Amino acid sequence: GCDINKTKAENAKAGFGTAPAATPAAASTYAGKWIAKNSQTNQTVATIVVDKNNKVTVNGKPATGKLSDGALVFKVGFVTYTIQGDPRVQSESSWYDSDAKTKGPIKRN
Repeated sequence: GCDINKTKAENAKAGFGTAPAATPAAASTYAGKWIAKNSQTNQTVATIVVDKNNKVTVNGKPATGKLSDGALVFKVGFVTYTIQGDPRVQSESSWYDSDAKTKGPIKRN
């Protein structure tokens, strides 16, 4: 993570802070359409759309997402969704319903 004992320049070199000015229009690695499925029934739990600015909609309704440890995390009701930004670990994207105690994968559509 970001090290408070390092200078702003050292943290920026490590990839923390603002995006480089040369790529303001670059799409977020989370951008796209995602489908959350129930592992047991294979039914679609939610259709998630993330725009290039990390604005999230779940089943057409806006949700507030926050970046946390390399993932975009957002909650709707009892369900917490976690989408990994690194293409190498997208298979780890998942959802968890704390009420029903169910979970499943989230895959890019």
